[in-house]
Amino acid sequence: MIQKNEAQLATLSIDIQAIRVNGKRMSLAAFKQLKVGECFDEKKPNCKRWGMVKYKLDKDDDGEWVVYSLDGTLYRRKTPMGRWDARQVFKTEDGDYRVDGENMPIYYWSNAYWNKQERRDYFLTKEEIEIKYKERKLHEVYDNKLEEARLEVQRKDRKMATELPHLFIAV
Repeated sequence: MIQKNEAQLATLSIDIQAIRVNGKRMSLAAFKQLKVGECFDEKKPNCKRWGMVKYKLDKDDDGEWVVYSLDGTLYRRKTPMGRWDARQVFKTEDGDYRVDGENMPIYYWSNAYWNKQERRDYFLTKEEIEIKYKERKLHEVYDNKLEEARLEVQRKDRKMATELPHLFIAV
Protein backbone atom coordinates (compact mmCIF):
# COMPACT_ATOMS: atom_id res chain seq x y z
CA MET A 1 0.00 0.00 0.00
CA ILE A 2 1.28 3.48 -0.87
CA GLN A 3 1.23 6.04 1.92
CA LYS A 4 0.20 9.64 1.34
CA ASN A 5 3.57 10.99 2.48
CA GLU A 6 5.33 8.79 -0.15
CA ALA A 7 3.41 10.27 -3.10
CA GLN A 8 3.59 13.69 -4.68
CA LEU A 9 2.17 15.56 -7.68
CA ALA A 10 4.46 16.74 -10.43
CA THR A 11 3.70 18.98 -13.37
CA LEU A 12 4.80 17.55 -16.71
CA SER A 13 4.78 19.16 -20.08
CA ILE A 14 4.50 17.67 -23.51
CA ASP A 15 4.83 19.11 -26.98
CA ILE A 16 1.90 18.63 -29.29
CA GLN A 17 2.48 19.26 -32.96
CA ALA A 18 -0.44 20.27 -35.11
CA ILE A 19 -0.70 21.17 -38.75
CA ARG A 20 -1.88 24.71 -39.34
CA VAL A 21 -3.57 25.82 -42.54
CA ASN A 22 -3.91 29.58 -43.00
CA GLY A 23 -3.18 30.05 -39.29
CA LYS A 24 -5.86 27.60 -38.09
CA ARG A 25 -5.36 24.10 -36.78
CA MET A 26 -6.14 21.48 -39.39
CA SER A 27 -9.49 19.84 -38.78
CA LEU A 28 -10.48 16.29 -39.59
CA ALA A 29 -12.53 17.60 -42.51
CA ALA A 30 -9.46 19.33 -43.93
CA PHE A 31 -7.33 16.22 -43.32
CA LYS A 32 -9.81 14.14 -45.34
CA GLN A 33 -9.41 16.60 -48.21
CA LEU A 34 -5.67 15.99 -48.51
CA LYS A 35 -4.79 14.14 -51.69
CA VAL A 36 -3.94 10.49 -51.14
CA GLY A 37 -0.37 10.10 -52.31
CA GLU A 38 1.77 7.21 -53.43
CA CYS A 39 4.34 5.59 -51.18
CA PHE A 40 6.92 6.05 -53.93
CA ASP A 41 6.54 9.86 -53.78
CA GLU A 42 8.61 9.80 -50.61
CA LYS A 43 11.69 8.62 -52.51
CA LYS A 44 11.73 11.85 -54.51
CA PRO A 45 14.37 14.35 -53.34
CA ASN A 46 11.93 17.25 -52.83
CA CYS A 47 9.59 15.22 -50.60
CA LYS A 48 9.44 16.10 -46.90
CA ARG A 49 7.69 13.94 -44.32
CA TRP A 50 5.79 16.00 -41.75
CA GLY A 51 4.62 13.31 -39.39
CA MET A 52 2.10 10.62 -38.63
CA VAL A 53 -1.61 11.01 -37.91
CA LYS A 54 -3.57 8.32 -36.09
CA TYR A 55 -7.23 8.56 -37.02
CA LYS A 56 -9.64 6.04 -38.54
CA LEU A 57 -11.49 7.60 -41.45
CA ASP A 58 -13.78 4.60 -41.92
CA LYS A 59 -14.37 1.16 -40.42
CA ASP A 60 -11.94 -0.58 -42.82
CA ASP A 61 -9.16 1.92 -42.19
CA ASP A 62 -6.19 0.99 -39.96
CA GLY A 63 -6.05 4.63 -38.95
CA GLU A 64 -2.37 5.39 -39.47
CA TRP A 65 -1.36 7.97 -42.06
CA VAL A 66 1.92 9.60 -43.09
CA VAL A 67 1.59 13.27 -44.01
CA TYR A 68 4.16 14.68 -46.42
CA SER A 69 4.69 17.57 -48.78
CA LEU A 70 5.78 17.30 -52.39
CA ASP A 71 6.11 20.15 -54.86
CA GLY A 72 4.20 22.54 -52.57
CA THR A 73 1.23 20.21 -51.93
CA LEU A 74 0.35 18.24 -48.79
CA TYR A 75 -0.48 14.56 -49.17
CA ARG A 76 -1.48 11.69 -46.92
CA ARG A 77 -0.91 7.99 -47.39
CA LYS A 78 -1.68 4.90 -45.35
CA THR A 79 1.04 3.19 -43.42
CA PRO A 80 2.29 0.57 -43.58
CA MET A 81 2.15 0.55 -47.34
CA GLY A 82 -0.24 -1.95 -48.84
CA ARG A 83 0.66 -5.41 -50.05
CA TRP A 84 0.57 -4.44 -53.73
CA ASP A 85 2.66 -1.28 -53.25
CA ALA A 86 5.25 -3.25 -51.31
CA ARG A 87 5.54 -5.75 -54.18
CA GLN A 88 6.01 -2.90 -56.67
CA VAL A 89 9.31 -2.04 -54.96
CA PHE A 90 10.77 -5.14 -56.65
CA LYS A 91 9.23 -4.65 -60.10
CA THR A 92 11.65 -4.04 -62.95
CA GLU A 93 11.11 -1.92 -66.06
CA ASP A 94 10.28 -4.99 -68.17
CA GLY A 95 7.51 -6.04 -65.76
CA ASP A 96 9.39 -8.86 -64.03
CA TYR A 97 10.40 -8.86 -60.38
CA ARG A 98 13.94 -8.77 -58.95
CA VAL A 99 14.73 -9.83 -55.37
CA ASP A 100 18.27 -10.10 -54.00
CA GLY A 101 19.72 -9.79 -57.50
CA GLU A 102 17.63 -12.65 -58.89
CA ASN A 103 15.22 -12.08 -61.77
CA MET A 104 11.79 -13.66 -61.43
CA PRO A 105 9.94 -13.76 -64.77
CA ILE A 106 6.46 -12.25 -64.63
CA TYR A 107 4.70 -15.27 -66.16
CA TYR A 108 5.38 -17.19 -62.94
CA TRP A 109 2.98 -14.87 -61.13
CA SER A 110 0.05 -15.26 -63.50
CA ASN A 111 -2.65 -17.68 -62.33
CA ALA A 112 -4.08 -17.49 -65.84
CA TYR A 113 -0.78 -18.87 -67.14
CA TRP A 114 -0.91 -21.84 -64.78
CA ASN A 115 -4.62 -22.50 -65.36
CA LYS A 116 -4.10 -22.50 -69.12
CA GLN A 117 -1.13 -24.85 -68.70
CA GLU A 118 -3.18 -27.28 -66.58
CA ARG A 119 -5.76 -27.62 -69.36
CA ARG A 120 -2.94 -28.71 -71.70
CA ASP A 121 -1.59 -31.35 -69.29
CA TYR A 122 -3.64 -34.10 -70.91
CA PHE A 123 -1.45 -33.90 -74.00
CA LEU A 124 1.97 -33.74 -72.29
CA THR A 125 4.59 -36.46 -72.31
CA LYS A 126 6.10 -37.71 -69.07
CA GLU A 127 9.24 -35.60 -69.66
CA GLU A 128 7.16 -32.46 -70.28
CA ILE A 129 5.21 -33.08 -67.08
CA GLU A 130 8.49 -33.34 -65.11
CA ILE A 131 9.71 -30.04 -66.60
CA LYS A 132 6.40 -28.40 -65.75
CA TYR A 133 6.56 -29.73 -62.20
CA LYS A 134 10.03 -28.14 -61.79
CA GLU A 135 8.67 -24.83 -63.15
CA ARG A 136 5.77 -24.98 -60.68
CA LYS A 137 8.25 -25.55 -57.83
CA LEU A 138 10.28 -22.59 -59.08
CA HIS A 139 7.08 -20.52 -58.95
CA GLU A 140 6.65 -21.47 -55.27
CA VAL A 141 10.28 -20.58 -54.51
CA TYR A 142 9.91 -17.20 -56.23
CA ASP A 143 6.60 -16.53 -54.50
CA ASN A 144 8.11 -17.26 -51.07
CA LYS A 145 11.13 -15.03 -51.74
CA LEU A 146 8.96 -12.18 -52.96
CA GLU A 147 6.59 -12.55 -50.00
CA GLU A 148 9.46 -12.41 -47.48
CA ALA A 149 10.92 -9.34 -49.21
CA ARG A 150 7.49 -7.67 -49.30
CA LEU A 151 6.96 -8.24 -45.58
CA GLU A 152 10.37 -6.72 -44.83
CA VAL A 153 9.49 -3.61 -46.90
CA GLN A 154 6.23 -3.25 -44.94
CA ARG A 155 8.06 -3.66 -41.60
CA LYS A 156 10.55 -0.94 -42.55
CA ASP A 157 7.74 1.37 -43.70
CA ARG A 158 5.88 0.85 -40.41
CA LYS A 159 9.05 1.49 -38.38
CA MET A 160 9.76 4.70 -40.34
CA ALA A 161 6.22 5.92 -39.69
CA THR A 162 6.36 5.26 -35.94
CA GLU A 163 9.58 7.28 -35.69
CA LEU A 164 7.90 10.36 -37.22
CA PRO A 165 6.38 12.99 -34.93
CA HIS A 166 2.72 12.39 -34.15
CA LEU A 167 0.51 15.20 -35.43
CA PHE A 168 -2.68 16.39 -33.77
CA ILE A 169 -5.79 16.81 -35.91
CA ALA A 170 -8.70 18.73 -34.40
CA VAL A 171 -11.89 16.70 -34.47
